[in-house]
Amino acid sequence: MKLTKVERLILVNQFRILAKLQSDDAGHYEKMAEIIERGYVREYPSLAQTFSEELSDDVADEVYDILDMFRALSGGYAALKDKSGIDPGRILFQGFDGNTEGQHLGYASFLIHRRGNWPESRDAGSCPSSRGDLDSHCSALWRYRPMVSRWKESADRQHLTREEIARIIEM
Repeated sequence: MKLTKVERLILVNQFRILAKLQSDDAGHYEKMAEIIERGYVREYPSLAQTFSEELSDDVADEVYDILDMFRALSGGYAALKDKSGIDPGRILFQGFDGNTEGQHLGYASFLIHRRGNWPESRDAGSCPSSRGDLDSHCSALWRYRPMVSRWKESADRQHLTREEIARIIEM
């Protein structure tokens, strides 16, 4: 990573400001400022080690599709007069696995908890003690992906019939 002197000056100033504002982490920010100020290029990557890899459009689209599908399933189920034969637990978003689906989990959590989108999925998660953390604690994509494919085949994805809901949630 190469930085111009202007970029280095800006970063040094930001780290020094952070050191003043966050006294508990002042030493950390002063060390970062020193790395930049002295041009220790080999240490530059350590400044960004807390950054996540960029989220691909494919993962972002998949999260949107999954959350949209569960919104449609919940709304469709609520509108049904005859709910027989449909397990209400199958129409609720259960989250993503934090160990194997971390990007999906992180993005869904951001969209739901920080942006306020899909409020009906706010309480997802597998453990009653950790409801709302969106961590299913087991892989979920293997189940969601075929459901999304079936949902996309629906004539009207936002107004699902009983038959369409049953078809989408079938294992």
